[in-house]
Amino acid sequence: MKLTPKQERFAAAYVDTGNASEAYRRAYNTANMKPATIQRRAREALKNGLITARIEELRKELAACSLWSRMQSVKALINIVNNPDKAADVIAAVRELNAMHGYNAPARIDHTSSDGSMAPSQYGEQLLELLRKRHGSFCGDSGPKGG
Repeated sequence: MKLTPKQERFAAAYVDTGNASEAYRRAYNTANMKPATIQRRAREALKNGLITARIEELRKELAACSLWSRMQSVKALINIVNNPDKAADVIAAVRELNAMHGYNAPARIDHTSSDGSMAPSQYGEQLLELLRKRHGSFCGDSGPKGG
C-alpha cells in the first residue's frame, strides 16, 4: 500500500524536524485546529506502520548520502596518527579520537569568577538550613539539622 501525498510530506517533515506536531502542521491544513488536536493527530500518524516505515527509509537514505560520517572522521584521524607531519599532529589526533569515543573525563565548569562576584552568597548555607528546617531534606541530604 502506498502513502498519500500528505502522509509522504508528514514523513519527510518529521525526518527534517524530528517534531511530530511540526511535521503534521507542514503536511496538513491545521489552520483551524487546536494545538492539542495537532499533537493527537501527529501521534496517531506516528503509529501508522506505513508512515513509520517510510520515516526509517528516509533516515537510511539521508545517512547514506551524508557528506562526512563518523567512520570517515575516525579513518582520517587514524591516518594522521600513522603518517604524521609532526608529533603534535599525533597528539591532536589521539586527543580528538578520545573525545569522539567518550574517553575523556567530563569537563568541570567553575561557575565562580576570579573577582568573586559570582561566588555563592554568604547567605546560601543559612537559606538552605532554613529550608531544611521547614521542609525536610533535599535530594538525598541528611534532612533537618539541629533537631
